[in-house]
Amino acid sequence: MTARTFFRSRAWRVLRWTGLAAAVPALWACNARSLEAPVVKPTGNFQNNFQETVNRQIDLLFMIDDSSSMETAQANLKANMGNFMDVLKALPGGLPDLHIAVVTSDMGAGDGSSIQGCSVSGDGGVFRYQASGGCTSVGFTDPNATFLVDSGGQNPTTNFGTQDITTVFECITTVGATGCGFEHQLASVARALGADGQGGPPPQNAGFLRQDAYLGIVLVTNEDDCSGPPGSALFDPTSSQLASMYGPTENFQCNEWGHKCLVPSMPAGLANVGMVVPPTRYDPNTPPNVATDAVTYTAPMAATSNCQSFEDSPVLSPVGKNGFADGIKALKGDPANQILVAALTGLNEGPDSNGYVVHWQTAPTPDTGPWPVIKHACGSDAMGSPTGFADPAVRIEQFVGEFGANGLVDNFCQANYGNSLATIATKLSQLIGPKCITGTIATKPNMPGVPDCTVTELAPNPNDVLHPIPTVIPMCDAGHTNAPCWTIGAPPAGMGGMCNGQVVTIDDGGTMPPQNTKSDVNCSLCVPGYPDPATNCP
Repeated sequence: MTARTFFRSRAWRVLRWTGLAAAVPALWACNARSLEAPVVKPTGNFQNNFQETVNRQIDLLFMIDDSSSMETAQANLKANMGNFMDVLKALPGGLPDLHIAVVTSDMGAGDGSSIQGCSVSGDGGVFRYQASGGCTSVGFTDPNATFLVDSGGQNPTTNFGTQDITTVFECITTVGATGCGFEHQLASVARALGADGQGGPPPQNAGFLRQDAYLGIVLVTNEDDCSGPPGSALFDPTSSQLASMYGPTENFQCNEWGHKCLVPSMPAGLANVGMVVPPTRYDPNTPPNVATDAVTYTAPMAATSNCQSFEDSPVLSPVGKNGFADGIKALKGDPANQILVAALTGLNEGPDSNGYVVHWQTAPTPDTGPWPVIKHACGSDAMGSPTGFADPAVRIEQFVGEFGANGLVDNFCQANYGNSLATIATKLSQLIGPKCITGTIATKPNMPGVPDCTVTELAPNPNDVLHPIPTVIPMCDAGHTNAPCWTIGAPPAGMGGMCNGQVVTIDDGGTMPPQNTKSDVNCSLCVPGYPDPATNCP
């Protein structure tokens, strides 16, 4: 392939996308790209810096919560995994070159014996690759394999024989529900990839992460992240009373020491009104422990959450700056365009959320007051619930948000994950697929038919890696006799509703550029409401 096509990626915030994948478009996959800050022009501007050489490699890591009450969600995930894989299979050129792995949320907690179900280190970020959920064998052709390998394309090579990749993937997704109840979702992902500052990944995970591949991370969990550094005092088994330094060793510890919330004006007994502080473990009502006692930090269905990650917590690790997100980003040279992070979890805001509400219940052991409990963000823990339940995932949502346009989050409490999984796969495909210039491209002043665009090829500089060698590429003439050159036109056939704008295609004239060559494309765009006949702007 010697003609390269690209589209623009919109600067979305963290997306919620239930139902968006009702009609999944076919995607064309060719090149890697990296967006750069636009240069402001009076007419508006589109600027895109993208890699020209073909790259269809995707390393895909699923983090599946294995704590109690996850059975329904895991069955849901397995039943709808075909929706995810079918999107990737439908790409022109067939399935991408995939590495697929599964890791659990269990990183242990405490001394390994005092907290039921929690060992010292849990699974330690090691991939879970054993057959499960009624599957008798993964069928690995390599006895040392811990993740799936499929080269994709028309004549793929795999490490699981001739089986269908969907069937094999389903075989490793039912990870059980006996893991530690103090979930370390983010620490597990970071450890699995060697992104936690603790050295490389576990030896069992060697070979999964490829330097030039795109990275996809999908989190499926019904509780928030409670990742503390090794030896964190939060899980001290002596912390068993309401008045203990970190409160009783129950799930609410992860809220108090992992979140900060804007304190509401009610009830009147609550201190620190108007401040952003950890949610209180103490019932502020007088007398305490009335059945209706509750503090609402974020109201149900609120448009914006009043809670955020406690980034300077003394006992939990940060999720953003100098934390898990930064560690993951450091794995790639162009993280804004090489990494996708998605989560099915409990939402803190929006129409699918019950908000962030703390209530109190009688302590299960003799104590001086009632113990705090976080209200479920969605669903029910009643036996037989088709959706399960999830608590507000403040830290996980904030982690996903660190990846901007490539951060996706949706409601955990769904009876069918089909649309959500298909949408994740669609967005993942867009990393390796084309990008779209939306809006009207201005023409050069008083030059009708000549788009006001500049395309500069940036070749690797062996003497100075930070300063590539630039070469301005001209617009193609009628016969493309001046190749390498570029043209602007409609999206390629088969793009479905993915692009309603135009694309730039670079014709190399039969010669592929050097590996890691990039092109910088800069086009002036018309601004609606500001017509300019000289630049053909309506």
